Amino acid sequence: MTIWEMLLNFIFPNVCKFCGKVIAYDQEVCAYCKDSIEPINGITCSVCGKEQGFCGCEVNHFEFERCIAPFYYEGTAKKGINTLKYGGVPYIAKYLACYISRLVKKQYKDVVFDYACCVPMHRLKELERGYNQSELLLRSVCRSLSIKPAKHLLIQVKNNESQHRKHRKERAENVKGIYKVQEKMDLTDKTILLIDDIFTTGATLNECTRMLKGAGATNVYCAVFCTTKPIKLEIHKNN
Repeated sequence: MTIWEMLLNFIFPNVCKFCGKVIAYDQEVCAYCKDSIEPINGITCSVCGKEQGFCGCEVNHFEFERCIAPFYYEGTAKKGINTLKYGGVPYIAKYLACYISRLVKKQYKDVVFDYACCVPMHRLKELERGYNQSELLLRSVCRSLSIKPAKHLLIQVKNNESQHRKHRKERAENVKGIYKVQEKMDLTDKTILLIDDIFTTGATLNECTRMLKGAGATNVYCAVFCTTKPIKLEIHKNN
């Protein structure tokens, strides 16, 4: 690192997009995060995108065609998405979205998308946070893949409680009726790419898909940055 770069890093530090550690200006992530982030490599469910041991399709009926995620919500990937959501650093969305874009290009290579949209955030929550992280991911994914964005296709009309710490059934009930299709677009026979940050039980994506298909969309494919594992425990409890 040159003296000039050291001075710049002192005044305007460049930080790791995942953990926030100060790094050189020619780097995006620190060596630890680069080596420790682990993509999902096992055989995954063709619908929910989780590895078979964590698949929740036995207890859920998903309206969307498929959901994909490059990472589980743990370790370095968890730090990255939490930094985007709660760290007040919206610019890292562009970097995180690269992983989504690469996976969409690979897994949905035969799908032609008419539009791409994201899970909306209620205006009061967005005002408090300053941005909707899912919308930021959407913008970058659309730029990368040359898909037409429709960022206001869905809006959240009710300010519901946080999904955090809610169980599967509670999550489904908590999002029921809180979204609607906003823009006056003809969705008849359209194929939509739906972007979000995290897939937990799929309740949010499912409700958004229900609204899109209710407005005429034929197919909805989802892509998120992280997916979670806790569904495995819930399935065992139900059994």
